Amino acid sequence: MSKCLEPLHTGLSWQTLQGTSAPATTLLRSPATGAPCVYWRLRITETLAPTVFVHEFCSDEAFEIETTTHEALPAQRVRINSSEARIDTLAVLHRPDSAAAQAVGLAFGLTGTLAVEEIVIPHGAALEVSGVLVAGQPTDPFRSAHSEYPLAQVTVRVPGMLRGRQMLPWVLGTGAALLGVFGAAVAIARSADVLPLGRTLVGAFLHSEMQRPKPPIPRWP
Repeated sequence: MSKCLEPLHTGLSWQTLQGTSAPATTLLRSPATGAPCVYWRLRITETLAPTVFVHEFCSDEAFEIETTTHEALPAQRVRINSSEARIDTLAVLHRPDSAAAQAVGLAFGLTGTLAVEEIVIPHGAALEVSGVLVAGQPTDPFRSAHSEYPLAQVTVRVPGMLRGRQMLPWVLGTGAALLGVFGAAVAIARSADVLPLGRTLVGAFLHSEMQRPKPPIPRWP
């Protein structure tokens, strides 16, 4: 489905397209999981104590979105330059010592402890793409069955609900971070001898509240 939002001038228009992903030439494979895809991106956190490095790698091959406005009409293939597009989707987290983290270390020659965030767009995935569509001016009035147009200033979104394998690492990581902050606060309070003072203040406050005279409760005759 294609929806034109705001025509700019002849040959250009702002478009929101919905369709499925397709490779421009050949399928790619993610270095982390080996999954076939049209695009992949990795954000790697490498720990070499006491230093932490962050590496980012992504595929630079273009891919396409195949869209059609009606079943009886030929499909249109819109080319997307992945190196210039903004990919808006969820990442899958791979913990250190996982098979994916080890594969990434071998692929890029990283020797530290690795935690990997992986983004993959598989072949045939439902996509929503926004950008400036550059309509060509072909000399042949009859377009081919798979017309191709370039798309600029692109934002690619992968719609859908959050999946369990994507949410669970985030929940575990957030919980671990909160527990770490709480533990650090307790350790600092103990080292500064704040806990006994806090207990004393709380106890004094509760005692004063219990000893405070309560206003009489009016009783109806």
